[in-house]
Order: sequence, then structure tokens, then C-alpha cells
Amino acid sequence: MIRRPPRSTPLYSSAASDVYKRQVMSFFATWCKPCMKELPHLQNIYDKYKAERIKFFLIDITEATRTVKGLEDMPKAGPFLAKKGLTMPILYDSRGVAKERYGAKTLPRLYVVDKYRTIRLAKKGFAEGEDFEGEVSAVIEKLLAEE
Repeated sequence: MIRRPPRSTPLYSSAASDVYKRQVMSFFATWCKPCMKELPHLQNIYDKYKAERIKFFLIDITEATRTVKGLEDMPKAGPFLAKKGLTMPILYDSRGVAKERYGAKTLPRLYVVDKYRTIRLAKKGFAEGEDFEGEVSAVIEKLLAEE
């Protein structure tokens, strides 16, 4: 009889608790000019807080818009953003399901969500001259201060 070695790790892990972490999500597309202006600022915020108890995600809808005339040949997000030096994790919404669920009709569309999944900040578009980094950082600081 062959015995299986005992499991050294349980089937569950503490990573499951990551589900309830605070999150910053930004919907974008590679064809979106305001998104390209927002992304460097978002990267600065990511660099500042990536070691904290908050998750960052870029949600790419480029693939979901490929059927729109004029957008068929837009670059794929991963290589495109890597060339720009952006290192935030990317989630691909290739069918536009998350975009619809979050009502992200205007791009970029940013959400800061607390550990109870309550949206604490929602931003439509990107305006040059606003204190984007200051505003988002202030909300993140409040979330991190909460137990």
C-alpha cells in the first residue's frame, strides 16, 4: 500500500482574509486619454501604499470595447502599461461585466472600497489641476486608521 505524505499546509489559508482588505480599483482602457493622465498619479499612490493593508487593481476594459469601430487595433493593456513603467496589478474585464456592475460608463472610473465593501470614494474622469493624489491618499489614510 502506498501512503500519501501528510499535508504540510491546510486547505485553507490566511490569504482568504485578503478578500476583506480595502481596495482601490480604477477602470481604464488603453484608448482612453484621461486614463493615461490618471495612471501615473495612481502609480504614485500605489508605490506609497502597496505594503499597507490595501489592494490596488487596474481593471482593463480595452478587450470589451474591441468591437467598437476605431478601437479594434488598440494595444493590449499588459505590455502597453509595462512600457510606461506601471506596475499595478491588472484585472481584465474582457466582456465588460465588472464595468456594467460598477456602472463605470465614464473612464477613468475610480473606486476606493473599505473592508466592508462600502464605496468610500467614487471618481468619474480625471481633471488636470485637481489634487488627485491628495484626495485619494486622504481616503486611504482614513481607511487604514480604522480597525
